Amino acid sequence: MRTQGDLDIGEEAVVMAKVMAGEVVCKGKVAGDIVATEKVKLLFPAVVTASVKASVISI
Repeated sequence: MRTQGDLDIGEEAVVMAKVMAGEVVCKGKVAGDIVATEKVKLLFPAVVTASVKASVISI
């Protein structure tokens, strides 16, 4: 999954893919790497089962 803009992953979402975006806000489940050019925000009840790479990571 790739976008140059922002990506919001909702509480009920289940993503089974590598995520690449400018900014990622995650409340759901991600089974795949998250790569952001700007920042990643993991908000309750987010679950990530892979790596997270960004300049700024907020949990």
